[in-house]
Amino acid sequence: MQNKLILLLFSSLLFSSQLQAQTKLTNIQWSNSELSSMPKNFIEYNGKLFFAAAGDNYGEELWVSDGTGSGTQQFTDLHPGSGNASPKNLLVFNSELYFIADDGISGQQVFKTNGNPAQIQKLTSFTDKTIPRLTQVGNHLFFTITDNGNLSVWKTDGTRSGTLLVKDKITTYSNVTSYEGSCNGLFLFESYVSDNLMWRSDGTAAGTYPVTAQLDGSGSGFDGFGGGGSFMFSQHILFNNQLYFVGRGHVFGSSLSIGIMKTDGNPNTNVPLATVHEGFISFGSVARLGQKLYFSFFEADQQRLFIWETDGTPAGTVKIYDNKATLYFSPSDLLVQEGKLLFTGPGDNGSGTSLLSYNPQTSQVTHIAQVEANTVKPYNIYGSLDMNTNKLFSLKPGKVVLGLSKPNYLDVRDYVVLDIVNGGSIKAPALTYAKTFYPFNDRFYFPGLATDSGLELWSSNESLDNYGLVKNINQGKTGLYTQEVVSFGDHIIFDATHRESGAGRELWHYNTGPQTTALLADINPGTASSGPHQFVRFRDKLYFIALQQETGRELWATDGTTSGTVLLSDYSRDSRSQSPDLLTNHADQNLYYVIYNDVYRCFLMKTDGTTTTTVKDIGVNKYNSPFTITAINAAGSNLFFTTEGDGTDLWVSNGTDAGTFKLKDFCNIRNMTYSNGNLYFTASREGDCNGKTNLWKSDGTIDGTVPVFGAATEPFANAASLFAYKDALYFVAHTNAAGAELWRTDGTAAGTAMVKDIAPGALSAISKPHFAVWQDKLYFAADDGTYGTELWQTDGTAGNTRLVANIAAGASPAMPQHLTPAGDKLYFNATTPDTGSELWVTDGQTATLAAEMVPGANHSDPTNLLLVNGKLYFMANSADAGRQLWVLSDGKVTGVNDDLLDKNLLVFPNPATTHINYRFETVKREKVEHVSVLDMQGRQYNFGAAAANEGTLYIGNLPQGIYVLVFQIGKERVTRKFVKLHM
Repeated sequence: MQNKLILLLFSSLLFSSQLQAQTKLTNIQWSNSELSSMPKNFIEYNGKLFFAAAGDNYGEELWVSDGTGSGTQQFTDLHPGSGNASPKNLLVFNSELYFIADDGISGQQVFKTNGNPAQIQKLTSFTDKTIPRLTQVGNHLFFTITDNGNLSVWKTDGTRSGTLLVKDKITTYSNVTSYEGSCNGLFLFESYVSDNLMWRSDGTAAGTYPVTAQLDGSGSGFDGFGGGGSFMFSQHILFNNQLYFVGRGHVFGSSLSIGIMKTDGNPNTNVPLATVHEGFISFGSVARLGQKLYFSFFEADQQRLFIWETDGTPAGTVKIYDNKATLYFSPSDLLVQEGKLLFTGPGDNGSGTSLLSYNPQTSQVTHIAQVEANTVKPYNIYGSLDMNTNKLFSLKPGKVVLGLSKPNYLDVRDYVVLDIVNGGSIKAPALTYAKTFYPFNDRFYFPGLATDSGLELWSSNESLDNYGLVKNINQGKTGLYTQEVVSFGDHIIFDATHRESGAGRELWHYNTGPQTTALLADINPGTASSGPHQFVRFRDKLYFIALQQETGRELWATDGTTSGTVLLSDYSRDSRSQSPDLLTNHADQNLYYVIYNDVYRCFLMKTDGTTTTTVKDIGVNKYNSPFTITAINAAGSNLFFTTEGDGTDLWVSNGTDAGTFKLKDFCNIRNMTYSNGNLYFTASREGDCNGKTNLWKSDGTIDGTVPVFGAATEPFANAASLFAYKDALYFVAHTNAAGAELWRTDGTAAGTAMVKDIAPGALSAISKPHFAVWQDKLYFAADDGTYGTELWQTDGTAGNTRLVANIAAGASPAMPQHLTPAGDKLYFNATTPDTGSELWVTDGQTATLAAEMVPGANHSDPTNLLLVNGKLYFMANSADAGRQLWVLSDGKVTGVNDDLLDKNLLVFPNPATTHINYRFETVKREKVEHVSVLDMQGRQYNFGAAAANEGTLYIGNLPQGIYVLVFQIGKERVTRKFVKLHM
């Protein structure tokens, strides 16, 4: 073990410990409480509880627990930095744990682990795709991907070579499938085409096809990703090797007839069991009790709840309950307990909501308890979104956990524990956000709420009379929770909520002259928020969008002073918002943007800062529905924009009504980028919205809007991340032979070529390049298959495309991002196992750590890098204050600190057991003022003020591991890593 630690130390010393001093400038907290870890997606594996949770500065990652606080720890930092890996759909298959997560490199992928954090394998290498679910079918896991209206079905046996495409190019209008499941040895899934189709797959292309047609949804369907409505089936349940669900269509009588359907996934085996309703349903649930299924249906407008029972035959499908109340009540899902069906329905006294019980033996419905005397009717029912409906849980026979919906609040409920046998109820405020109770080691685990710790990991006994916090995973401070940060003259302007100011989310600024932080303008006075956003510099002012009670959401401007922060215009002259959007500075001549009138008609507007002009009423489509502008790009002398309402169309404008017209009809216009006289973009041709996207260019004329390769076939696919450099357009594109690599074009087919095959063979080198131009070179992030995702540079030639530095030793990805030129240095955010995500700097030849706001392996995750008056400002996390504004505080940005301080500081012995010595020798007046020690998790051990420039520190009480000695020497901070061994 000692040898391993020594090797780790040697590896860590490859990084420079010469750090620039950094200063935290703000201490704004938007809340008194801590951040929440919000644990979810629980599963038991190998005797441990695995789940997703957000740790201090780590984002949402995979965690593991033995059920105790000390035994609860982060399993892996899959998405380095404070980005979210968002592990979901955890599933045990062939004795391994599978899950979907985003590693920060190329979007969601399928991963597996055997329970060892060092043995996590990525099975897929997609680029920015969404994988909704994993479904086990026999000896394979199936999953789907939807991209540009095309759905593909995949399967894996748990190996990379065994991860195979089953069938692709299935046309769909959905972003994700609304259901995936296993039935009768088949993979079943839903894809919305002209009607809602249930598909099946046996793992072959020929065996993948639809098994239902001419069916729509009941109105209460939900895809699990925020989508729902009348085009999705609902109440799916597997029963006796059949899939049951609720749909709507002529097979039940008419286009508005809703009924219960079953299928075994094979052709011509669909059986409509019964027509249950005419019209749409607000909410529904399904449960199995013995050898029967029960389907509930709720009509919110009619305040009617009815339940059907089926044994799987048309004759055995009957209605067993129907109640239409005079006053509103709140429905719940169906819960089975001790041979009875529990649900909430109309109150016993004609108002409010009651807990009811149905006994299938006697066919009797019994009132158990009045749970609400009066129930407030919400604006709408979103049962499919888990909103405005009640939730029922059963942890112990005779007791029910009931979550009463709070009208118009998403995922928030008032929980009570009801004793069905003895009567009585107990309120449980800690359960407010609980959506599940996962059984593990004789207790139930759930996200519990406390005012001081936020939403954290809690557990309870089965009676819910003994529950409490397991571990406060995320103890981070709320910090300056800003959406946008920009520089404006001597000011840094941002939006923030400061609990001590008494204002909501408003406009703030940091003045770099007097070095003060203040509320710039309380636009929407009081605790309400104006929510300023879309900051755009135009001429001598900063423009933005903000909400005010009297005027609605409108366009504002500021000159950096409170008195100079003013409403630019209010077209409606009342509190009705015009909802301006897409603020775009066109060569500092005009500021363009979009507004909407009271019937949502869209207008292109412009202002020179004094006069506001309507450029164009964009009009309506053939269905008399307004077109909407979705993107604007200022390109040379032209202003380009896209509209939706009948496909995606490309328009051009010279700032006049007559000079604003449609260039061409497209589908899926993306990546608009101006380069050397042309607007480049990717798009599908009109009428082929689900077809291949191509690289296009436009000079602002109809005839000059053409595909780069004309009628010829492009030698690549999926062009993305378009970026202008020198006289060419650079982009990332994929080929089967080379994977995703860096390409360039001069706008002609002959002038288009791959710059370099960075990752040899079919391996993909680039997903998110984070391009930046500095000192006439193009810098970007790439993975050559050996060193992981690191910092690269190119001048556009293969010979001069090279790795700048292997920042994270070995194959660990440094994932450089937020590349920001600052004088003679390029600063950026990068991640290493030792330092976490911190601020780095390069001179173009190598890279060094510039500042470490959270020493150790935790992350400060610097973003929003800004150069103001020769100093570098940025946002970063800290352990004591959350996310705040920082500055490199040692004067002008010129590079790393004086090497003399670093060379004259000696630390020995290293490794050490009980004591470690330091000696600082200098001919200057600097002295060691303070010494502290940090472990790799950022925990600090203070040794206090230093008595002299040399001394001995007792470290015998420290656990074995790698530590960082932090010396404050004058205004500088110098660090040294050392290894602590067993005594």
